[in-house]
Amino acid sequence: MKIEINYDECYGCNACVEACNKNVLIELDDRPVVASPNECKFCLRCEKECSTDALKHERIA
Repeated sequence: MKIEINYDECYGCNACVEACNKNVLIELDDRPVVASPNECKFCLRCEKECSTDALKHERIA
């Protein structure tokens, strides 16, 4: 799983961090950071909570 955060679009609300119940994303210096991508279950809660569409998931074969 590849998770990308476009920091040009992200304004640091961290709604994605709060939405992730697997702790894939953490807050660091007032910004979301991908901490544990292998724990991602592809539920897309974080992506749905992002009001700026700054978060994208990609399945890697």
